[in-house]
Amino acid sequence: MDSMELSLDHDMLKAKFYIIMEPHPDAIYSASFAELSTVDGMEKFLQFYAPLLKAPDTEPAGTFFCSWLGRIALAGQYYLSFYNKSIALEPDNLIMDMVESNGYCQFAFRLQQWGEEQGPDTPEERALFRQTHLEQLYQQTLRPIVEAISAVTGAHARVFWRQFPSQFNYFVQTWQQEASSPEIVEHIKDDHRYVTSEMSAEPFGLTVNPLNMRTRYTTSIQGDQQIPLKSACCLYHRMDDGDYCFSCPKLSETDRDERRHAYQQKEGI
Repeated sequence: MDSMELSLDHDMLKAKFYIIMEPHPDAIYSASFAELSTVDGMEKFLQFYAPLLKAPDTEPAGTFFCSWLGRIALAGQYYLSFYNKSIALEPDNLIMDMVESNGYCQFAFRLQQWGEEQGPDTPEERALFRQTHLEQLYQQTLRPIVEAISAVTGAHARVFWRQFPSQFNYFVQTWQQEASSPEIVEHIKDDHRYVTSEMSAEPFGLTVNPLNMRTRYTTSIQGDQQIPLKSACCLYHRMDDGDYCFSCPKLSETDRDERRHAYQQKEGI
């Protein structure tokens, strides 16, 4: 299998990153990333999405959508770490397809065409290649959408950027287990460190990189291990029948203790 075949793996793209190459047959709403980057386009989308979430306004719809949008960031990072390649994630190449299944909204991100660029092998040149392509991904593709969500909802942009780090932490650990060589493991670690600690705030349009967050931990609801708290509140508690997630950073440890005790009593732990 040559590198092109290895890179363009339709099943992997769909399973890991919700990236597809053809229009979703069951889409109930579609919009280009260019459209979603405008206030009018984003407002139209969030006004459609919020009632499906049973949310009282558009802010929870914004946080939930950003949890899906994080897969685009992860896809760019994955291809750099595993294949030393950048893939074509420009806004004019991406379309969002929204699907509703059993009352649950899901998203797929459609590439209109596949494109990739091989990175250089030397560490110095690779670092520059990584910087160039990741900064472009955040500044040109993701930032306009996050800023449009912020403008529509009235919430600060960092509320939405901070839906990303929890996913990053989880997948970086998973990817290291999947890696076929120590070199790829090092790339995974280095690329994650670059995005969260070394990349400037400029691509985000902020004064501080919003992905640079310390991970906090708590005891699991079963009481048998330490688990990471989410990097930000997803606002699930603001939806009908919603509540604070057990790993929500806004939930007090007292409330978490009460939930943990109630769960363990119920389960006989």
